[in-house]
Amino acid sequence: MNADELATSGRITSVDEARTRRVPDIGVHQLLEHGRYVHVDVTVKNLSDGVTAWAKSRFKMRALEGVASLEFRRGRTWPDFFDSTVVFQTDSYGEALQLDKAAIEHLSAQRLGPENELKLRALLENLVSIAERSARMANMQSPSRQEWLEGLKALAAAGGRRGTGELDAASPLLKAAPADADAAETFDRARRTGFDDVRVNQLLEQGSYVHIDVTVMNLSDGAQVWPEIRFKMRAHEGVVSLEFRRGPTWPDFFDPTVAFQTDSYGEALQLDKGAIEHLSAQRLGPENESKLRALLENLVSIAERSARMANMQSPSRQEWLEGLKALAKSKDGSAEE
Repeated sequence: MNADELATSGRITSVDEARTRRVPDIGVHQLLEHGRYVHVDVTVKNLSDGVTAWAKSRFKMRALEGVASLEFRRGRTWPDFFDSTVVFQTDSYGEALQLDKAAIEHLSAQRLGPENELKLRALLENLVSIAERSARMANMQSPSRQEWLEGLKALAAAGGRRGTGELDAASPLLKAAPADADAAETFDRARRTGFDDVRVNQLLEQGSYVHIDVTVMNLSDGAQVWPEIRFKMRAHEGVVSLEFRRGPTWPDFFDPTVAFQTDSYGEALQLDKGAIEHLSAQRLGPENESKLRALLENLVSIAERSARMANMQSPSRQEWLEGLKALAKSKDGSAEE
């Protein structure tokens, strides 16, 4: 019985047994496939070297133009993989560390400290199994799947060799994005945002008023993932807006610093194009800004998919969609304020 079969057989009955057998549990946050760029963002629970078990480890397994790498981040939703002695770089999403084959060999040649060395070794020993299982879980369809997997196998093997300590000029330790301009553009575009799924809670079509109430799962800006967000996409007499609410069935979209109004149903925030541009010009705080930007970048795709799912028949459907396209562009208005 291999590790995957063992993990799903119900025969792991204790923490000690899980540590000894080094069978981690995996949660997939996001699969992003865009041309020859692909990544799977995962959290691994109970990664172990047989002696020590680490409760949660989160990273991305990436491949761009045939070059595979691992991405680690520091942030609220990213448990620290390495301690503060390992230097991360800063990109537009925060602190990040990209490790390709050369960078892993370089790191392996350094004095990382016992904890960092053990954790990296445990990850690399389990990497192929984690990659294969997560690809199945995410139903990865990319033509680059085999190339991605072979690259990760090479990464796993790299951890067993002592490098020279010299970094290749293209190593992600030296630059976060590819040197080639076209590849860099693909890289940036691919990692901007995404979401996993949309659930339609309600479609209401009444004369010149229409709304779709949706829940979006795993909205991401490439650095953070928000498991569930809920909002309405509304149009009334040609004016299109988004509606957010606070309540037991409405996960908070904005934190309490963003003022909501009170109507007969509770606390609500209506955002049309002007309101979004106004809000974008304020100091919302990093979390609110990132979340709003991610939503607006995905808004048209969310709207089109939800309209199909709800079998929207309203004569105002095209007007509704065009209005949402205008809202999606509102995020750029703050630059001119």
